[in-house]
Amino acid sequence: MGRPPARRPRLRGLLLRATVLLAACRAVSLAKPVFERARPREYPDFSFPSGHVVSVASVAFTLVVLCAWLAARRLRAVVWWSVAAVVLAALCRIVLDVHWLTDVLGASLGVVGLGLLTATGLGLLPARPGGVRSRA
Repeated sequence: MGRPPARRPRLRGLLLRATVLLAACRAVSLAKPVFERARPREYPDFSFPSGHVVSVASVAFTLVVLCAWLAARRLRAVVWWSVAAVVLAALCRIVLDVHWLTDVLGASLGVVGLGLLTATGLGLLPARPGGVRSRA
């Protein structure tokens, strides 16, 4: 029924580190009060970085890292779908006139930068070929 018991702790460890990675990436939104940037139209919250784009990019980044470990064959497709989701979210925020282009670019780059640093620190990069199974 599922994975052999010996691999479950490794998978749990991977999922725990991925959860920490997701939280760290999502923390990019905490920079809003630092910049205090106004939005293109009247809105009660600050503009930079876009919280919606940070959320989508955080999930996408974490999904790509998990895919590299657990389903490397599907990595290219997951990267393309992730990029498409972030671009779509960014375009929607700009079209709705609630963010500037630099807000969504900053959100995306912030997530990727902090994500790479955090993933490296957590031992998630570089992913091992074959994923969790290759660790003896």
